[in-house]
Amino acid sequence: MSPSGKIGAYSCDIDNNVEVFHTVTQEKIARYRATKKVVNSIYFINEKEFFINSSAKSVGYYRVK
Repeated sequence: MSPSGKIGAYSCDIDNNVEVFHTVTQEKIARYRATKKVVNSIYFINEKEFFINSSAKSVGYYRVK
């Protein structure tokens, strides 16, 4: 969840893609190809930026489109 709670994200399929959505309307904002490893956590910095942590050796940084 983003700091305001207006945007959420979750690992949405077996390919470890992450879907970002509006929490009130549940409307999809975007889908991100995160990693080939299992997604462990998603941390929002603010309403437009977030990190995806997985079993990989690096952490992914993403911006909401």
